[in-house]
Amino acid sequence: MRYLELDALRGMAALAVVLFHYTTRYYDFFPNSPVPTLQVNDLGYGVNLFFVISGFVISFSAASKNNAFAFLKGRILRLYPLYWAALIITFATMTIFPHPELTVNFATFIMNFSMLQKFAGFANVDGAYWTLAIEWVFYSTIIGLLLVKSFSKIHLFVGFMIVTNIALAASNLMLENPIILPLKLALVYNAMAYFACGVSFYLYKTKLSSHYILAAFVVLMANHLNAFDTVLLLDLALFALFWLFTTDNLRWLAIRPLVYLGNLSYALYLIHQNIGYVIINNLIDYVGPNMAIGLAIVTMMIVAHVLTEATNKLVGKFLNWKKATHKAKLNIASA
Repeated sequence: MRYLELDALRGMAALAVVLFHYTTRYYDFFPNSPVPTLQVNDLGYGVNLFFVISGFVISFSAASKNNAFAFLKGRILRLYPLYWAALIITFATMTIFPHPELTVNFATFIMNFSMLQKFAGFANVDGAYWTLAIEWVFYSTIIGLLLVKSFSKIHLFVGFMIVTNIALAASNLMLENPIILPLKLALVYNAMAYFACGVSFYLYKTKLSSHYILAAFVVLMANHLNAFDTVLLLDLALFALFWLFTTDNLRWLAIRPLVYLGNLSYALYLIHQNIGYVIINNLIDYVGPNMAIGLAIVTMMIVAHVLTEATNKLVGKFLNWKKATHKAKLNIASA
């Protein structure tokens, strides 16, 4: 089942990340550039909304397929063709417009085709790719449950995240030498809490038990037992937003522009960062930061539209060819 309001939320999350990168992160690489009227430091949080949406949607997908290989095939066809196209375009762009911190060598480019390059110690061709490897950690959990025919026990994943989150927070409060996760592991672990939140909302949506709403709340709040910060407020807002969605109070959000943006969100997320930086850097001295950022956003949305349409057609043709080939083999076998 497709929820148009989730597409709208995806679009909003993608736009939030784009604005964060263009108005704030850009200046880490081009510190002497003129700054825009508004810099939005907290919109990078949009990736956490992506993780919650993924936890919810992927749970539905896994339950409907109930087969590890069908689920894996679906993820590969959904993610890799568009990713490879964006990867090639980004690498070519950064080779033409090199930057010491943003341009990578050819070996790193080749490793990026796996989507798991960070686990092998290679840099990402585009900084936005860091979330993709983390998505695959969550997918691996789903695949493992499907392989042993135990997807119905997905609630155990939520329980594990709640218990370990509370244990880590308690260690920070009570132990002289608290448990501190290595940075890479901490990034993965923190993201898993948002996936678990999405899974909890899926369980609430399908089982209509308030226990799962409580689980979604606890798994988010356990990260903040020893700190009150901006992220806590954003997590509360995220929880409220998803609670409204799962109780069917967010349908008004499914307006055509946001749904359209949601359909472009994956391509926009993949293609926008480094290429957008190149556009802004080449325009900013002529048109100013606000106009340069605006033109970069419009350009990247056009590119994202073209990439989305092209890869959807390509994958569609591949699936039709495969279906026709399989049918022909069956006809030959039965002749």
